Amino acid sequence: MKAGGADLSKVKIHHTSDTEFEFRAAKQIKFKDSSMTIPRSLILNKKQAEEICPLAQKLTDADAGLKVNELLAVALIGEKKKEDSRLSHYLKTLPANADHIPNHYD
Repeated sequence: MKAGGADLSKVKIHHTSDTEFEFRAAKQIKFKDSSMTIPRSLILNKKQAEEICPLAQKLTDADAGLKVNELLAVALIGEKKKEDSRLSHYLKTLPANADHIPNHYD
């Protein structure tokens, strides 16, 4: 992320296991101050998903009715299979399963 222009100077990465990590404050962060800044170019969007994943593009062209988050998921699955993916560092941070994420919120 730093190589892509992200400012992570106020946080440190704490590894909780071999595959998971947390961002923690590296120093005092004042109220209303940003803890980190991530350029838009580092955030996967629909257009980028279609550019990196032929299946996502085909689904869009076919008007398959998928929501944007579903197209992003298709693109991420496709990228996970590539050894030279530009998203490989991000993909390594994703949990192995989603058992800890609640299905419903109040």
